[in-house]
Amino acid sequence: MAEQVTVDELVELIQKHVTSGQGGMTFVAIDGPSGSGKTTLAEELEASSLAVTVVHVDDFYSEEGVDPPGGMDPEDACDEYVDWLRLFELVLEPLKDGDNGYYQVYDWVAQKPDTWVTIEPRGVLIVEGVYAMRPELRKAYDVKVYVDTPQETRLNRLGERSDNPVWVKRWAEAEVWYNDNIKPIDYADVIVVGV
Repeated sequence: MAEQVTVDELVELIQKHVTSGQGGMTFVAIDGPSGSGKTTLAEELEASSLAVTVVHVDDFYSEEGVDPPGGMDPEDACDEYVDWLRLFELVLEPLKDGDNGYYQVYDWVAQKPDTWVTIEPRGVLIVEGVYAMRPELRKAYDVKVYVDTPQETRLNRLGERSDNPVWVKRWAEAEVWYNDNIKPIDYADVIVVGV
């Protein structure tokens, strides 16, 4: 099991990677269940002394992920809700090669990709969100963080986010499948609790 750390200890760990690197970017994944505090943690790291760019996995929602009327089984939903290949090919791979990364921010109101963002290959890149540590993406990261927060706290937060209980249920089922079968916590370098 990964070591449990505070936010300050995580900043120190990332800083060690930055200073020991070859001048390129340091890549950090923040994964964990919905409502666990991944975005909050990314914001705290962004406010630290680190030069951070944050990419949200939610911006890679897949048009293929739109549920058919009867829904999808959780495994298929886990594979379809997020376009991980686009995240890899447009952001992670070019930045690893020292080139600019780019992507479109997803507009959840209009339900389509919107504004283009360009990321220069410098500082720390944080990819935060459920599915950030998919097997296809893991090798790209220097530091892998799992955020673990009590279920009651997470469910309270989720209840405040959506008025579509059918969608929340389907997303939650896919997320449970991901956590039970892909087991991102097993691949984390560190765990941050209760953000």
